[in-house]
Amino acid sequence: MVQLLQKARSQVNEVRAQIVDDLKVEPLFTALYAETTERFADVGLPLRVGEAIALGKLFTYTVHFFLGQSGLQEGLLYPIWERAIANEYATANTMDVIKYAGYKHIVRLAAALSFGLIAQTAGKHLWPLAERQEVNNFIATALDEGQSIPPDFLYVPLMIGALKVVTKVNLPNEDIQHTVRLIQKARQERTGILVDADMANANKLFEHLLQQTLKGVAA
Repeated sequence: MVQLLQKARSQVNEVRAQIVDDLKVEPLFTALYAETTERFADVGLPLRVGEAIALGKLFTYTVHFFLGQSGLQEGLLYPIWERAIANEYATANTMDVIKYAGYKHIVRLAAALSFGLIAQTAGKHLWPLAERQEVNNFIATALDEGQSIPPDFLYVPLMIGALKVVTKVNLPNEDIQHTVRLIQKARQERTGILVDADMANANKLFEHLLQQTLKGVAA
């Protein structure tokens, strides 16, 4: 493991500037949108268009959140390259490494970030740390290994987190109001989710954020 990590560090450090340059918002979003659509379909949870856009933005935001801070870049890139090397993936194409070796890590980071955004909005954590970590690992592993995911876990934490960042990831020629309407439509079509008592606060939070975002983009 130590040898793998050292090799990953060396590879990343040699081409770090190129990696960062390759991961511009538009190509990164396009790649993660496509990969996310495919992965969720593979686990029996095909995404509505609004959900796929929202998650593509969330994962893009997560990558740039870590890339944008020198102290966090290593926490994003080293584990991805380490996994690529361990599984003998070619590492010449940055986007391929991100999609195939890095997707699980990005999802785990995005889920953790989303729980943080939920707590920021709610004023407190709605679930204990151990439960949040368990959910993060479950979602990331399920999408990586093709295991089924209950729809509740699509919305908690991911779609709630996505609502917090959907206006922060700007795509060329995007009608952001239309994007948010697609998210609203997707939620309306997801009947029977977030109905359990322990999900009531999460459901209220999602609806609050959705209305807040709609007002913001309509202003």
